[in-house]
Amino acid sequence: MKEVKLLEKYCEYEEHFRIIEEKSEVVSKVSEDEYLCIRLDGIGLSKKYLKDSIKDNRFTGLMWEALESTYNVLHRKAPTDAQNIFLCAIICSDEVSIILNSQTNYFEGRLFKIVTTIASTFSSFFTGGGFSAKRKKTEQRIGGSFDGRPLILSNTNEVSDYLAYRFATYIRNKNSKLLRIEGISSDELYSDKNYNNISFYESMIKELKLQEKSDVIPNEPIIFIPDSSGKLTNYRYESLNEFLENTPQKISEFDAWVRAKCA
Repeated sequence: MKEVKLLEKYCEYEEHFRIIEEKSEVVSKVSEDEYLCIRLDGIGLSKKYLKDSIKDNRFTGLMWEALESTYNVLHRKAPTDAQNIFLCAIICSDEVSIILNSQTNYFEGRLFKIVTTIASTFSSFFTGGGFSAKRKKTEQRIGGSFDGRPLILSNTNEVSDYLAYRFATYIRNKNSKLLRIEGISSDELYSDKNYNNISFYESMIKELKLQEKSDVIPNEPIIFIPDSSGKLTNYRYESLNEFLENTPQKISEFDAWVRAKCA
C-alpha cells in the first residue's frame, strides 16, 4: 500500500461529512450555489455479490452502465443554456455518489424529490441491466436496489474533498478486505487496535507479499465529469495523489463553464 499519510488524512474526513449528512437530511430544499451530493448505497449488494472478491468486472460494468443511463435520462432537467444538472460522480464498489451543479434545475431544489428520483432511476437501470445482460449458465443474475442519502456541499473545494474522502476510504477498505481474503483472522483484523488502521494494513501487506495485489486497488474507482458537449467522460487513477492532481481542476473547469453558460 502506498501513500499511507495521504490516505489517513482523507479518511479522517469521515466525521466532517457525517455531520454534513445529518444536517442535510432535515433540509427540504437546496439553495442556489449549493452542490447536492446524492450518495447511493447498494442494499445488501456487497455481501451478496462482492463478499469474497476484490474485483468483479460484471458488477462494475453494471454500475457503470446504470450511471451512464441515469445521466442520459436526467442530465438535461435544467432550464439553463448549460442543459446539465450534473457536476461529477464517483463509483466505488456498490456505492455511487452523484453530485449536481449549483444552478437552477426543474426539480426546483426539492431535496426529497431529487434524491428519490435519482435513487429509483439508478436502481431501475442497474437491475434491468443485470437481468438482461448475457451471462454464463453458472453465473447468477445481478440485481438490487439502492438507498439515497443527501449531502449538501458548499463549494467545489468541498466537492473535491468529498470525492477524495470516498476514494481514500475505498482504498482503505479494499486493503482490509484483501487481508481478510488472504487469511488474516477477523479477531486480528477487526480488533480495536487494527480496525481501519492503514499503517497496520501496510505492514501486513508487506509481510504477506501482497504489494502487487494492493497496488491495483486505486485503479478501481471510476470518476465521471461531463464536458461542454454533454458527454460524460470517465477517469481512473493509479493513486490518490494522481486523483488529487487531476480531479479538482477538472471539476472546477466544468463548474466554471456551467456558471458562464447560466450567467
